[in-house]
Amino acid sequence: VMGEPATLAGTVATAAGGCFALYRFVRECGRRSQKLVRMEKELNAELLAVRLPNGPFADRPYGGSPAVQLRSLKGSNRILAICGDRQQLAAALLSARVLRRRL
Repeated sequence: VMGEPATLAGTVATAAGGCFALYRFVRECGRRSQKLVRMEKELNAELLAVRLPNGPFADRPYGGSPAVQLRSLKGSNRILAICGDRQQLAAALLSARVLRRRL
């Protein structure tokens, strides 16, 4: 308060509070930036064009079907795209087993 000398305990408590508030601010900024990056990736993915398979027993599974944008499939199907080398794909598919009924 005004006119009182600063004590060591008060100074330490103020500094600790400031450090804690700074930590929380930096953490929240990081989380928000991660969310924005994820949203940007999702919006960019909507512009991707894919060819839907004709059927599992077709002679040319992807032949003759026009390319459609993922945006047009938004309400009807779930699209899951993963990429990587063999080990990364195996790890991703192994962890996706939990979601197999939802997908």
